[in-house]
Amino acid sequence: MNIYTAPMVVVMNKEKFNSLPDYAKKAIEKASGKAWGLRAAKIYDTLDADTVKKVNSPGAMQIYRLPRRRSRSL
Repeated sequence: MNIYTAPMVVVMNKEKFNSLPDYAKKAIEKASGKAWGLRAAKIYDTLDADTVKKVNSPGAMQIYRLPRRRSRSL
């Protein structure tokens, strides 16, 4: 199925982060945050699309798409 979750986080104690030299803080900030997350998501999406193409090539396994189903009101 073309559904999955790949959470990635950068976690650091705020006091420890504040104690780092400026060059280290800048490096961490450059490699994290929303912009980096969107870049990583685009890479994952591209890899996923490439994998689907390979799987659908002649002689490879077949992918079946499930029909969408409307949810019922409870």
